Amino acid sequence: MILIDFTDWKWAIRALAVAGVLWASVGCSREPKQKSLTAIAYNYGEQAFGHVLVNGKWAGPVLSEVEPGGVTGGGSICCVKIEKGAKTARVTIQYIDGDYIVDAPIEQPWPPDGYGHYLAIHVLPGRTVQLSISSSLPFPRMDLLKSQLNALGIQNYVIENPHMWDLGPETNVDYSEISR
Repeated sequence: MILIDFTDWKWAIRALAVAGVLWASVGCSREPKQKSLTAIAYNYGEQAFGHVLVNGKWAGPVLSEVEPGGVTGGGSICCVKIEKGAKTARVTIQYIDGDYIVDAPIEQPWPPDGYGHYLAIHVLPGRTVQLSISSSLPFPRMDLLKSQLNALGIQNYVIENPHMWDLGPETNVDYSEISR
């Protein structure tokens, strides 16, 4: 039979250590509700802006305006929190004439593991904002730009540096139509 001397202080330390390990393992087994993502902002628009905030957190620096078909940006900022599986996020763009606030859509589905590492903020012509989450470094999205330019009726544009663009969800791309 093993007897425990409850007056021995070593017993108390061992009991606290075991309790701490058990408590920590229960806490660590919970799935996170939010994901911290590295934000990358791209401006495809005709207006420069001061800063971009996502859910109130600074997510991008000053980005200059561009001609139709151009893009600026690409610097990364850590860390923006997004609710896991969210369909929208509150985006604030600080233009010279005031803040523009929108609940921007997040492309679905999220990466297969439900997370991702990067949040791309695509600020398109006409103050349209689209968010996407990816597990690899995102590049400017040609499909988003072309769609928005067509929606605005802008027909005469040239895509700058077409080899540096992500083509988006398109699988069969005809590269002869990159410049119009």
